Amino acid sequence: MQCNVRAELARDVEQQLARLYATQTSPWQLIIKDYAHLSQQLREQQLDKEGAELRDENSTLHSQVAALEEMVAGDWKTKAELAQRSLQAAQEDSASAQQEKVKLAAQLEAVTGQLESSQASQEQLAV
Repeated sequence: MQCNVRAELARDVEQQLARLYATQTSPWQLIIKDYAHLSQQLREQQLDKEGAELRDENSTLHSQVAALEEMVAGDWKTKAELAQRSLQAAQEDSASAQQEKVKLAAQLEAVTGQLESSQASQEQLAV
């Protein structure tokens, strides 16, 4: 249905409706805008808090890794020192064994010489 209305009257009704709409919706628009702003602030605060917690955890983990690396390095250093001492002891034992071998060889040679001398003396007596 269409009715002929003067343009001035239509413009006037349109302006009144626009003012009414603005008057009735503006308080809600501010509330919604404030809600959105506060929601965003809360989310940013939560993210900041989570970020700080993650940074703390990361720092703690880095400290633990550094401590473990020091412990492992110290352990390797200790193992290397023990191995060095064991090697040195083995070398000393080897040198002692070599000296003992030389002494025993000399004794064996002396005993062999005495045996040969005894055998020669025995042969001469037997003749």
